Amino acid sequence: MTYLSNLKKVLTENITLKIAALALSFLMWVSLSNDQPVERVLSVRLDYQHVPDGMEISSQTIATVDVHIRMPGRRRTISESDVAAYVDLKDATAGEKIIHLDPQKNARGPAGVEILKLSPPRITLFLEPTVQAMVPVEPAIDGTPAEGFAVVRVAVQPTKVYISGPESHVRRVGNARTETVVIDHHRATETAWVNINVADPKIRIIDTKPVQVIVEIAEKRKEVLIENLPVHVASDLGPINVRPKTIKVCVSVPLAFDTNALSDMIHVVANISELDLAEGKRTVEPEIKIQGTMSDSVKIVSIMPPVLEVRSAGRKR
Repeated sequence: MTYLSNLKKVLTENITLKIAALALSFLMWVSLSNDQPVERVLSVRLDYQHVPDGMEISSQTIATVDVHIRMPGRRRTISESDVAAYVDLKDATAGEKIIHLDPQKNARGPAGVEILKLSPPRITLFLEPTVQAMVPVEPAIDGTPAEGFAVVRVAVQPTKVYISGPESHVRRVGNARTETVVIDHHRATETAWVNINVADPKIRIIDTKPVQVIVEIAEKRKEVLIENLPVHVASDLGPINVRPKTIKVCVSVPLAFDTNALSDMIHVVANISELDLAEGKRTVEPEIKIQGTMSDSVKIVSIMPPVLEVRSAGRKR
């Protein structure tokens, strides 16, 4: 009983003071534990600073680096935005550059945060002169017109654009390609304003305005040769000899066009009203006149022969 009484006395005497001492000891332990340094790794964007005028990085670059830091335990949080990593290229020249990433020279953090190392420890990049060049614009067309129709012509305006970028990249660019113009089942000419692109991400297009692409669509056509078309002379000079007296004309018409009517629609004229035949033989190009309600559908392809010989019938050869 004496032992238990003594134990009870020890536990209950000055209990307030004992509780205060225990609380103080706990607080000191927490304080000391918070002062223990903590190491972390942050993925931080790598900035490329002060690239010399007229130069640019032509190689693929590392976007981020791992920054290893040590900070006091009492600092509760830190984020990637609190730490910066960078490479200063102000004195760099053209060519290959191997840059060792120094934790003291190539990174910084808040006060009390120690930069231990950067990963990777070094990077390689290439610097090249910036150049410009003019390249053709290549229209991109997809699809097939409606049945019986065909693409007659594709045009783009402007036909060329200026690009800029690292010298070796610019040399490899063959053209700037447009957005795709779709012509599926179209029966008429399609005009579109579209943007242009170069596949190489290092290349910049100087004028980024849209370009105009014109896809001319018309009915499919066939060529027909009409022979033995008589040549008519338009003159007030009396009898005129023309050689040859008949010619051939090749025309283009829609596939469904009735070609039997072509001979009656085509009228060939030798207009010599402004020729001086006093000195003998002259030459003149035949004039082709197409008559009838379907005349707009007929296109002249060629004339054989392309010139006629004319002379006054009263003159000897």
